[in-house]
Amino acid sequence: MRVCMDANYFAEIIESNANPLRDADNNEIPHCRERTLQFLEENKAKVVIPCVVLGEVLMISTVPNDRLLEELQRNVQFVVAPYDARAAAVHAEVERPQISTGDKWAGRNMSNVSAARAKADRQMLATAVVHRADFVFTSDNGVRTDAARYGLKTLCASEVSYHDQCDLFSEADAAVDADSEILR
Repeated sequence: MRVCMDANYFAEIIESNANPLRDADNNEIPHCRERTLQFLEENKAKVVIPCVVLGEVLMISTVPNDRLLEELQRNVQFVVAPYDARAAAVHAEVERPQISTGDKWAGRNMSNVSAARAKADRQMLATAVVHRADFVFTSDNGVRTDAARYGLKTLCASEVSYHDQCDLFSEADAAVDADSEILR
C-alpha cells in the first residue's frame, strides 16, 4: 500500500508537539499521530511525500532540515517524490477542462485558501497519482474535493480505527489476573 500525506499530516508525524489536527468538521482528532502511525504500521504502507509537502514542512519543522532529509533518505518506508514532468502532465490533464469552462477552482471553496495554496494542493495530488498512492491522508475539505477529481481516495485519521496500547495492555493484564484467579 502507498499513501500520500498532506503537509499537516506529515508535520504531525515528525513533530510530536505539532498543533492538533482537526477533521473536516473542525473537531480535534484524538490521538491523531498515534492513529496515523498505527495505520501505517498495520498496513506496511510506503509513504509518498511530495516535494511540495516536504518544502512546507521544512519551513515550520523544529527538526533541523539536514537531519530530517537524512532520515527520509535512510528510511525505506518514505519516498520523497518530485513534482516532475509526469506530475505536471497529470495536473494539466485534470485541470484543463475546468480552465476551459472558466471554473478554475472546480467547486472548491476558495473563501479561506489562497490560489497559491490550492495550486500546491493540486501539485501534491498530481504527484500522488504519478507515484500510485492508494489514498491521501488529509482532513482538508478542499483537498478532499480536489482529490476526487484526481481519482484519489482520501482518509482522515478520525476515520481510522485506533487501539490504545495502554488499553490493550490493561486488557491483557486483566486476562492474566482472571487466569490467576482460576488457578488458585
